[in-house]
Amino acid sequence: MSLASLEIDDLATMALDRPAAAYLVSLSSPLSRYQMSKRLDKAARELQMSKRLDKGCSGPFLYRASWDTAPWCRLEAGQVQELTTGLAGRYSASYVNTILMAIRGVVRASNDLGLMDAEAMALILRVKPVAGGPVQGVAGRYVAAPERDRLMQAALDDPTDAGRRDGAILACAYPGGLRRSEIAGLQREDVVLDGDLVVLTVLGKGRKKRRVPLDGGGAHVLRDWLVVRGSAPGPLFCRGLRFGHLVMGSGLTPKSVGGIIGRLAVRAGVKKLTPHDLRRTVASDGLDRTDAVTVARLLGHASTQTTAKYDRRGDRAVLKVAAGLAIAYERS
Repeated sequence: MSLASLEIDDLATMALDRPAAAYLVSLSSPLSRYQMSKRLDKAARELQMSKRLDKGCSGPFLYRASWDTAPWCRLEAGQVQELTTGLAGRYSASYVNTILMAIRGVVRASNDLGLMDAEAMALILRVKPVAGGPVQGVAGRYVAAPERDRLMQAALDDPTDAGRRDGAILACAYPGGLRRSEIAGLQREDVVLDGDLVVLTVLGKGRKKRRVPLDGGGAHVLRDWLVVRGSAPGPLFCRGLRFGHLVMGSGLTPKSVGGIIGRLAVRAGVKKLTPHDLRRTVASDGLDRTDAVTVARLLGHASTQTTAKYDRRGDRAVLKVAAGLAIAYERS
C-alpha cells in the first residue's frame, strides 16, 4: 500500500496492530513518514528476494514486499546484518543506514505491540550501521567565517546578473538557514522589505510556513538582487544561461541550488560543501547566541532534538560555558 494514499487517521488505526504503521505514525512530518516508508519498502523487497523472511511460511513465499505487509516481527539479527552488508556493496552508507534506522523503529514498535520479545529486539538493535553514514558519526561540516566570506566574494566577483543571484542564494543558505528545496521554492511575493530587514516567508517540511528575517549583509544582497530581478510575480530565483544571462520567470530546482553553491565553493577555493552544511552552520552559530527553541523556530525544526543534531561546534561550546563559570579562589 502506498503511504501517499493514506490519511493520518487511517495510518493511526493500522498502528494498533501493525508495527510498521506504528513506527511511521510516530514520525513528526509527512515527508519523514513517506521517506521512511520507501526505505521499508526497499528492505522488504531485498528480504523477499533473498527469502530471509521465508522462515515459518507454509508453501511458497507469500508476503507482498512492502512496508505494510512484510512480517517484520519474524525478523532476526542475522538477517538484518546480511541485509545491511549486502546493501552496502551497492548503495551509499547514508542510504543503507537510513534503512537500518527504519528497521530499528519497526522492531521497537513490534516489541511495544507484543509481537517480538525483548531479547530478539535487543539483538537487532546491536547491528552496527555501515561505516561513514549518519547513524555512525556526524554528517556534514561547519563552514567557518573566512570560508563564508570567500564564497560571497566569489559571487560578487562575477559582474553578471548571475553573480547577484548567486550571492542572494548564498544569503538564503547562510544566514537564512534555508534548505535547498526551500530556496528553490521561494516566490517574489514571499519577500517583504521591512525597514532594514528583508523577511522571507518560507514553505518548509510538512507545508509549514515560517518567517525568516535577514539583516545586515544578507538583507543587502537580497535587495540588490531584487533590483536586478524586478517585482514581477513568480520564482524569486531564475535559471541561468551561458555568459551569466538569466531566464526570468523560469525557476530553479533544489539540485540546481546545490550546484550553484558547489560551483561557488570551487571558485572560492573552499573545501567541498553543500547547502545543508551552511544550514548546519546557522544552527551552530545560532546556538552560540540564543536558546535551542529559538534556533529551531528559525530553521523550521519540529523538535529541538533535531536542532541539536545540527550542532557542529564541537568542544567550542563547552569551552565557552567553562570560561563563564567561576569560583572565588586566589592562588597563593
